[in-house]
Amino acid sequence: MIEVKARPRGARQLLDGLWQVAASLSEAPDLKGLLVLYQPRLAQERIQAEQRQAEEVLRPDLSQRIRWVVVGDRALQDFPHDLGPQVREAVAEEIARSERKRRTSPDRGYASLAVLHVLLDRWLRSDGPMHTKELMETVGCSYPTAASALEELQEDLTRGSDRRIELSRWPRLPWLRYIGVQEKARDTERYVDRSGSPRAATDLVRRLEKLGRHDIAIGGVLGALHHIESLDIVGTPTLALTLHDPSGAASSAFVERLDPALARTESRGETPLVVVHRQRMQRFLATDEGAGAPWADPVECLLDLHEAGLEGLAEQFRSALIRRRTVS
Repeated sequence: MIEVKARPRGARQLLDGLWQVAASLSEAPDLKGLLVLYQPRLAQERIQAEQRQAEEVLRPDLSQRIRWVVVGDRALQDFPHDLGPQVREAVAEEIARSERKRRTSPDRGYASLAVLHVLLDRWLRSDGPMHTKELMETVGCSYPTAASALEELQEDLTRGSDRRIELSRWPRLPWLRYIGVQEKARDTERYVDRSGSPRAATDLVRRLEKLGRHDIAIGGVLGALHHIESLDIVGTPTLALTLHDPSGAASSAFVERLDPALARTESRGETPLVVVHRQRMQRFLATDEGAGAPWADPVECLLDLHEAGLEGLAEQFRSALIRRRTVS
């Protein structure tokens, strides 16, 4: 019995795969099970901890027949040789099937929101109109997807004689829709402190800068302050980070390097110390100034403020961005 979980992000996906294997094995005493975690977005220590907890719950005769395997390479170079070529081939087929599904993902679901995101970012920066081809290359979507998204935005668009496009105003209704689904659209992950002595956001930023990563940008309140220094802000904010993840394979294990005491949570009753969002567009919209970590784009920062429930600050930030655009 082989169960492959591609790019699992949390314990729920691990346990879902485990229970499926265990259910099959409970009905077949002579069957063995293999739970394959392909490019997991969890640290190895977290996976081992989940495995230990799960084995305490399962009957010993079941847990002893289930083997956990972590695979980080699509070519299966790190796949255990003792499992044999037939098992290896079956796992490779399952991984290839999941990859085929993922390759279609930019054209599904939230790709139209990515189109809106790019156009809004360009409008706020006063970068002028762009060709549809450039839009497609930035988002990483097909022409039908881009055309469909532009059709939804037609009331807020201006089309030039050279076929270039740009927003003519702030797209109120599309933006409200984006706010409503942004958590899922950005694959939001929340992390809380389990040590009892949480680090300040500024301390975490210094640790992030030491990692030298150019695919992780600072957003949220700190990012908004970078774009508009005059914002009226009191208190230490949650650190909101944007991870560039065009392939959907990027790991969030870097969070443990910021602070080993950080643990992912699904609870809405806990205030997160760090929040990670994924930007699935082909081109990262963050501003990389060479020194320190990049800064998330203004649209990403604005979404972060709404997600944090800082509606007043979000409106203040949005108004300031629009005023700056008008002046420039």
